[in-house]
Amino acid sequence: MHIGQNDIDIKSAREKLGDKFIIGVTCHNSLELALEAEQYGADYVALGTIFKSTNKPKAIQCTLSKVSEIKKHISIPIVGIGGVNLKNQHYVYQAGCSSVAMIDGLFMN
Repeated sequence: MHIGQNDIDIKSAREKLGDKFIIGVTCHNSLELALEAEQYGADYVALGTIFKSTNKPKAIQCTLSKVSEIKKHISIPIVGIGGVNLKNQHYVYQAGCSSVAMIDGLFMN
């Protein structure tokens, strides 16, 4: 299950679903949101948009340096999202992400 910032909060989701579900939380570019997500039981956080995204052109940007900064403060995995494709994904991994999410990067190339 993935929780956006306008969805149920991670604490409530974890209480309702227990430990049997993998729960991720969108944290945009916020260290504070990432720390809170980890504290309340998120299994991973999603950061982004890392690069310009055609799917969500008005999304909050999260630079690669911001990913690296957040990675220093949390121990759960980070998923990089937004504008990631087969040619630029290595930068996202180098910044500290454990995985990436792609839409156009897979289907529009």
